[in-house]
Amino acid sequence: MDKDESWESRQSHRREDFVWALDSSNDSIFNLFIHIKDFGEKLFLEKKIEFRGFCSVPDDYALPFGHGRQINLIFKEAMTNAFKYSGASNVEFGILKENNSMVFSLRDNGIGVSPDKLTLLDGGFANMRVRSKRICSDLVTTSHENAGLEILLVVNI
Repeated sequence: MDKDESWESRQSHRREDFVWALDSSNDSIFNLFIHIKDFGEKLFLEKKIEFRGFCSVPDDYALPFGHGRQINLIFKEAMTNAFKYSGASNVEFGILKENNSMVFSLRDNGIGVSPDKLTLLDGGFANMRVRSKRICSDLVTTSHENAGLEILLVVNI
């Protein structure tokens, strides 16, 4: 029964994300930030991992249609990986504007990821790379053993 509940829960989240992405008002940075931050707060609460989110971009800035969905899914994947594998006690999600780019980041203070896992052709990191390419963005991952992981998504505006 747990497998069915887990599958049903995942399907429910997928439907919610799909419906959320169809609403053009959710292409605003503010709505995207709140959506991702809410997901992180609920997720990390389960393991008592401290989670913080920050956004230093004007609330009314809008992304091109479809970008919000891809960014949302990239960071849900990243947060889920941090939750399952990092052993972190702190995770931070942020959005800031640098020159002609929006930079989305996720950092943790966990065990890090070996470089060979970051370059695998399948799995979570590969999915994130594919999604970043769909929106013509750069995905940068930096990890050092026992020093955490940083994931940056640089979206040109």
